[in-house]
Amino acid sequence: MSVFDGWKVTSPYGYRSDPFTGSQVFHTGIDLVKYHKYPIPAFVGGVVLFAGEGVAGTGFGGYGNVVALRDDAGYVHCYCHLDSVAAAKGQTLSKGDIVGNQGTTGRSTGSHLHYEVRAKDAPSYGYGSHVDPGEYLESIQTLPTEEDEDNMAIKAENWFWKQAYNILGKAYNEGKIDWQWCQKVLDRTLSAWEYAHVLAVIEARTKGVDVDSENPAAVGPDQRGK
Repeated sequence: MSVFDGWKVTSPYGYRSDPFTGSQVFHTGIDLVKYHKYPIPAFVGGVVLFAGEGVAGTGFGGYGNVVALRDDAGYVHCYCHLDSVAAAKGQTLSKGDIVGNQGTTGRSTGSHLHYEVRAKDAPSYGYGSHVDPGEYLESIQTLPTEEDEDNMAIKAENWFWKQAYNILGKAYNEGKIDWQWCQKVLDRTLSAWEYAHVLAVIEARTKGVDVDSENPAAVGPDQRGK
């Protein structure tokens, strides 16, 4: 079983045709896909060194929104092109904790995760010291069991319910919505329609978009970051 089982690999580590220019270039990471805005779990634990937009000069220019964490061996794991980040610099994460959401920020042709592993953390967060991500993960960990995969999925799902309750609970405390919304989140009984709309609220709030406080599920298509 591969360390990336369950992911669609759209571009492996190594030489490839650049999607923008068509020329042969070395792809320094591996491109992985679940679905747009999928909560990305950390493949290993570590300390977050960088969380935010990768601008020129940072070692993440063109990478869009990035979370980079250093593992116990000093290798830097880069989660790139994220739609949004869910970690902060200095935070310690465990394997399976959510780093952010799959996206297409920066120099990207579509929603995916560019996952890159670097052998050192300086300068520029180890830019240019990349190694094969799959080979590295296989060298430091046993392959995930079904229980590991289930736990990672649970953490991703729990992240959604926590964010939903934080948003809806605040709205309830301010007298803006009925308790039934919060109760449905506590009981995890949202309908598919309600789930989709509450997810849209979470996405809008993470982007700083203020939504209709009288109906926290009412978010226009132009506010969903589509």
